[in-house]
Amino acid sequence: MSIYLSPAQGHKELVEQLREGLDKLRLLLEQPGCIRVDALFPLPLRKAPSVPKRERISVMTMSDNELRKEAIDALTAMWLRPGQHPKESLRIPGACAISRAAMDQVNACNQIRMEMINLLAPVSTEDRRVMWRAHHNISSYQTLRMIPTLSDPLRIRFYWDIGDSITRYTAGELVELWSQKLIDLQGDVCSSRQCEPDTLNFRLALSIERLSMLPSNEHVAVRRILPPHVRARVQDGGKPYITNASVPFVYELSCLPPSVKPLTDYDPEAPVTPKKRSTRAKLMTEPYIDAMNVFRYLDQSASKGPVVRESTRNTRKRPV
Repeated sequence: MSIYLSPAQGHKELVEQLREGLDKLRLLLEQPGCIRVDALFPLPLRKAPSVPKRERISVMTMSDNELRKEAIDALTAMWLRPGQHPKESLRIPGACAISRAAMDQVNACNQIRMEMINLLAPVSTEDRRVMWRAHHNISSYQTLRMIPTLSDPLRIRFYWDIGDSITRYTAGELVELWSQKLIDLQGDVCSSRQCEPDTLNFRLALSIERLSMLPSNEHVAVRRILPPHVRARVQDGGKPYITNASVPFVYELSCLPPSVKPLTDYDPEAPVTPKKRSTRAKLMTEPYIDAMNVFRYLDQSASKGPVVRESTRNTRKRPV
C-alpha cells in the first residue's frame, strides 16, 4: 500500500488512478470482439435516495447494441448519470465474457478500489463526506464497488432479496461504538437531556444510557429492514455461494456461457415464502430501543459473553 501525506491527498490520487484505469478499461471493452454479453438485466434509476419497498421494479428491455453499451457503462461508471440521485447507484446485473487484457485491467481497478477502501476505513464519516465532495458529480458507491470476477462460471441465479438483517453485539460493544459516533459528531459523549429532541445525537445518547443499564456482556441485536435488492447464487467451479449482484459478473472469453436464471421484475404483491428462523436469532417481540432497532434476545442465559461477529446475511465472496 502506498504512503500518502494525508488521507485526503491519498484519496485524491486514488480517485485519479481509478478514473484513468476505468477509461483504459472502457477503451479495451469498446474494441470489436472484446466483450460478449451473455446476460444483462438493466434496472431503471429510481432518482431517489432509497429503494421504494412497495413499488414494482421492471427490468428494462433493450436491443443487443444497447445492452452492450449498458454493460460497458456498468463496468466503468464512477460518475453520476443525469438525474441520478447521489445516494443511488447504477443497478445492472448480468454476466459478461471479456478479453484477457480487459480482465487484467478489471483486476487492476479492483486493487485500486481495495486500497481506497483501506485508506478510508479509519476516516470519520464527516471527513469522508468532505473528501467525496471535492470530486464533482462522483458516485462514491460506484467508485468503491468491486467488479466480481469468475474463473469457471457454471451457474448464476439472479433473484430479488427482501427481508431484514440482524447483527449481534454485546451491550458494551454498542455503547463503545455509539459513544465514538457521538464524539465524531459533536466532540464528546453528552447525556440525552443535553441534546435537541428528535436528532441523531439525541437517539445515540439515549441508546447509550439504556444500553448501560444492561450487563456489558449481554448480547443484543440490531435489526434493519432491508429494501429489495438483487442477489445471485453463483457456482464458480466449486461450491456455490450467494452475493450481491448489482454489476455484471465478468470472466474470460475462453469460458463457455454459464447457465443463467434471469432476473424477473420485482413485484411487491407477490407472495413471499417465510424463512425458517434461526434459533440463535430469536428476539423479543418489542424492541429494547425503538429508535435504533435494538432488540434483546429471548434466551438471556444463552446470550452472554464475547460475540463471534456474524450476520444473518450471506457474506460476499471478494473478487480477485
